[in-house]
Amino acid sequence: MHPIIKHIKENANILGLRTQKITNHSISIWSSRYLGISLQIKIKKEKFFEFNFHNRTSSFEYAGERTDLHDIISIAFSAFIRMLDICSTAFIDIPNPVAMIDGEIYARYIVPIQVNPDLINIDTLDKEKVTRLVSALVMFEHIFWNSFNGCPCDECRKRLKTKYEYRYEGINPKKIEKITSVFGINNNISYCERTLPTWLYFQDFSKKISCIKSQELTIFLRELVDSSKIINGINGELRLSGSLKNYLNYKVKKRIENYFLKLKDRKPELILFENKILAIGDEYILTFDEACGFDEYKLEKEKIRERHKKEFDLLFKPSNLIWVDKIDEELFEEMIKDILEREPNVQRVRKTSNTHERDGGADLIAEFNVPKKNFEMKIEGEDIFKKIRVVVQCKAYRNGVGKSDVLDIRDTIDYRNYEGYFLAISSYTKKSLSDYLDKLRTDGKIWIDWWTRSEIEEKLKQHEDLIIKYNSLMKIKND
Repeated sequence: MHPIIKHIKENANILGLRTQKITNHSISIWSSRYLGISLQIKIKKEKFFEFNFHNRTSSFEYAGERTDLHDIISIAFSAFIRMLDICSTAFIDIPNPVAMIDGEIYARYIVPIQVNPDLINIDTLDKEKVTRLVSALVMFEHIFWNSFNGCPCDECRKRLKTKYEYRYEGINPKKIEKITSVFGINNNISYCERTLPTWLYFQDFSKKISCIKSQELTIFLRELVDSSKIINGINGELRLSGSLKNYLNYKVKKRIENYFLKLKDRKPELILFENKILAIGDEYILTFDEACGFDEYKLEKEKIRERHKKEFDLLFKPSNLIWVDKIDEELFEEMIKDILEREPNVQRVRKTSNTHERDGGADLIAEFNVPKKNFEMKIEGEDIFKKIRVVVQCKAYRNGVGKSDVLDIRDTIDYRNYEGYFLAISSYTKKSLSDYLDKLRTDGKIWIDWWTRSEIEEKLKQHEDLIIKYNSLMKIKND
């Protein structure tokens, strides 16, 4: 058994957590049946530490349809591990294959997208942070149920003398009157009331908004709001908290605040994930499906760079790496290949040809593991990642790279019959290129990602041996 897996198993046993599916390189850890969260950990290629979460409760413990539980518990848990600077997550819902209600969340994957650098590479893995990752299940459950003065067990119900657990009919109309006056009543809404955990839950499937009324939950979530550093951008805010970076569109922020105004609630505090926003007022909690993760952060960062070159040193941390004036193309490609091979979501990278003998526009070709989209998830238990083949292009430029400097991306992908495109640039993207890349990514027909100098430098600082290896491309600045 790998020493890290052994360390995790021992910690889980000490904490009283259930462990299952244990191999030499993987382990599954479970919270109590009332929380329904499991943590899966794998060691990939003896080099990379990978983990994800899954949330599904059981009808043996809870009455009624359980969309509210999976929606609220998964978001509250994600806010908790975000506060611990473990990761920023995306949510992938699994529908009930025999559901009578459109939009029912039968289970939910909680997928780490931005992961603390100390929890990626086996060679630099911080064991204290691994212990914190495992213990987060216990800590969260203890604090979560304490906020309701008890858990759903029979003993707590008897002590608190709860009269009901779940209700979707017969709810006092006055309780939902204010909510429905804001969001409306139509065939695409659902609501219920539950005790232990205690809340009124409303969901508008068409608007992709959830509304929760719960004094206990409001107090609990407000304690998880971090003090993010905010940089005002062109179309939205860049929000930086520890190792996590997110983006909030100004129009989306205004729309959220207007909802709270209509609900006659205070201006909300926000917690951002990769594809959801959690907004917390005094009386109400709202969640919104919105792209607000690292990809959106990178795009806005490039827009700021284009428009505010003079503010570069203020908005982006000055590099302690000094690049040479003329960058050797072949060495640059080799360096990108070395960095990609150390990325946890990259399985294989190889060169296509000599640098000056281009092969259909590809400098490198790689295999990436990427999260599946909602519509690609058919059944519970299937792998949440899929393997795609990616064309990699490298541009060793001193100045900015525009759309005209890059061969037609669709043609490049079609030439090799691949599913994705990755661009590595030694400088920065001009607006024409960043807009084009973002449009292709938004269309969703092909997988798109890119690194500019700032992202490459961040990767190099995680692998200082590569800075030494490629010292003919850059030097470490002496302060």
